[in-house]
Amino acid sequence: MSRTLVSFPHAGLNPYSNMLYLHPRAAGWKVIESSQLQRLLGHLRRLTAGDVFHVQWSWPLFRSTGTTADAAAAVDAFCGAVESCRERGVQLLWTVHNMASHDSQFMELESRFNNFMGRSADVIIQLNDYTEQVCREDFSIGDAQFVTIPHSSYQGVYSDEVSASEARSALGVEPNDAVIGFLGQVRPYKGVERLIEVAADLQKAGRSITVLIAGRPQGGVDKKILELVAEHDVRCVSSFEFIDDEDLQLWFRASDVMVFPYRKVLNSGSAYLAASFGTPCVLPREPQFEELFHDEEWVGLFDPDDEDDLRSVLQGMLDSPGPLGASAAQFSRTHLPWTMSAQFLEILRGHPSKAETR
Repeated sequence: MSRTLVSFPHAGLNPYSNMLYLHPRAAGWKVIESSQLQRLLGHLRRLTAGDVFHVQWSWPLFRSTGTTADAAAAVDAFCGAVESCRERGVQLLWTVHNMASHDSQFMELESRFNNFMGRSADVIIQLNDYTEQVCREDFSIGDAQFVTIPHSSYQGVYSDEVSASEARSALGVEPNDAVIGFLGQVRPYKGVERLIEVAADLQKAGRSITVLIAGRPQGGVDKKILELVAEHDVRCVSSFEFIDDEDLQLWFRASDVMVFPYRKVLNSGSAYLAASFGTPCVLPREPQFEELFHDEEWVGLFDPDDEDDLRSVLQGMLDSPGPLGASAAQFSRTHLPWTMSAQFLEILRGHPSKAETR
């Protein structure tokens, strides 16, 4: 008899969950993904001993509600359903991707959610070892075992058929320009404005440069970015909309370096996506990224508190004589989705020791 895994929420256009659940599905697990709260509650009521509820993100509890009272009611319903599952012998897994939903308006409720999950989970899955420290500092932890399953690359998930020159031609980029890119949801916390300012500094220093920016904007940040582009007279190719899977290769392959100047983030799937296309990248020098990438030459780390460091690191990446793209591609091939999924299956089978436990 197959066991059931209910996953919350459905990841939608993000392939992470599909990659994570490859092995469980192949092993016969019935995987149900849901983002709509009422449907989720129905799925949870049908779970029995031996089944698993896997929680990854909390955002549907808050983004689908208009008021604090509505959000509180959603959290109450969610927590009540989880407690009922636990009483019936359902195992609770929680992957901590971030400490709160990006740009959250309900921080107190998100803290309540985190405390509840920390006290209730059987296993807390982290993508890097630093997460446990942050969790224990920020909210209550019960008897949960922390298990590290590193994020995989997206090797084999997206089309990757075009050359750098073909990608640049398709996007209208000068063939000899240094190209720095950003791709993802364009939110204020991602600091893309700083990227434009750094590109302007490099341009003033005599470098011919083009900036690529692609992704859906939030909070009117696209208008501010375009104002900065005009103010600094920086060559910029932008597409402030969702980028189709087939076209991701254009933006990554056209870039010499992808820059992700985050202001606050616990994990970054973007770095693994860049590696999947053999594209070097730059990230903030945060403890979790130092742990993961300290010996990876294709990743540059900058101090977000130093106004000049992003420019210095990016300059060094662009001037590097080494095969940074080849190093990124090799990293991608050694961090495959199938391996990540196999580690997750071991947790479902009750053998988290075969993943990296703490």
